[in-house]
Amino acid sequence: MFTASLQIVCTICISLFIIYVGHALWNVLKDQFSIKKKKDLVNIQTEKYKKIIENIQKERDPPALFENETDRFEMKTELSLFLQELTATIEPLP
Repeated sequence: MFTASLQIVCTICISLFIIYVGHALWNVLKDQFSIKKKKDLVNIQTEKYKKIIENIQKERDPPALFENETDRFEMKTELSLFLQELTATIEPLP
């Protein structure tokens, strides 16, 4: 009877030892072959803030209507000619 209970205790101890070694081996392998994820809470929020500021500034600044001065000058002359044609076709009111 003493040998049977001793055998059960030894089996339990060996089983727990095998489980512990397997767990430790798993942790070592996991640490060696995986990339640790870091969550940078300060810089992430700073980058989001900068993006929000850039978006707001883009919305405030109107887009350029003309790419260069020659386009602007051409548009101005076309408008003045158009207005001259309009004023020439309109009859004065009595």
